[in-house]
Formats: sequence, structure tokens, C-alpha cells
Amino acid sequence: MDDIVNRLYQIENAAKDAENTVQDQKMKIKRSFDDKKRDFLQAANDAYAKKIETTKESFSSEDYETSRNLTAKFSRKMQRIQDILDNEHGLYVDEFMEKVKKLGVDEIG
Repeated sequence: MDDIVNRLYQIENAAKDAENTVQDQKMKIKRSFDDKKRDFLQAANDAYAKKIETTKESFSSEDYETSRNLTAKFSRKMQRIQDILDNEHGLYVDEFMEKVKKLGVDEIG
């Protein structure tokens, strides 16, 4: 009878050892998974941040070019208006008054 009890005790201890081994392996796998998950998420976040930064830089340079082009165009048009005011204003008024006189208006006001 003692042999049977000893054998059952050995089987119980072997089962507990096997269970502990399985639990240890489970924890190792979980830690490995968590580490790989953290590394993957970090890599994904880094790649996303890099893509966002690249996109921002691309848009910033496009915005800068667009702004510079619009500013230059605006400056040219403003200079053209200033040139007209400085040089052609009198000519414009003379032409306008000539057309008004042709319509039969001799005096304005």
C-alpha cells in the first residue's frame, strides 16, 4: 500500500512540476509577446511620426512656394497699378474726357 501512496505522491509532484513548467513557459511566451507587441507599436508609431513629418515638410515647402509666387504676383500687379497712377493717369483722364465730350457732355459738375 505504501508503494501505491508513494507512487501517487510522485505522480502528484510530477504533475505539479509539469504545471509549474507550463506556467513558466506561458509567462515567457506572454513576456515575449508583450515585448514584440511593444516593439511593433513603437516601430509603427515611429514610422507614422516620420511620415507625418515628411508630409508636413512637403506641404510646408509647397505652401512656401505658393506663398512666394502669390506675393511676387501681387507685388508685380501693385507695381503695375503704381506705374499706371504715376505715368498713365493723366493720359487715362484725357482719353476719358474725350469720350465724355464725344457723348455730348461739355461740362461735368
